[in-house]
Amino acid sequence: NTIAKFQKDNELKKTIFLIPNKNYKNEIKKAIKKSKIKIFKVHYYDSDPTKLTKQIEKITKYPQRKLLINSWPPCRFPYFTLP
Repeated sequence: NTIAKFQKDNELKKTIFLIPNKNYKNEIKKAIKKSKIKIFKVHYYDSDPTKLTKQIEKITKYPQRKLLINSWPPCRFPYFTLP
């Protein structure tokens, strides 16, 4: 199984599986169960670009990361030494 080998070779613990929201979705789900691939989360996505962008933002928690980045003060002294 190629995916399982890739997970093992790269020491991946949390794998997110993206499945298109199409007619063959159930076939993919069955194949995943049968292969016993270790999966952290399964997400179904739409092929419509607008919906897909929103779904990616949700999966990656983009609004939370953006808020966190914008709340950090800029650092003027990236390197310093302690006495």
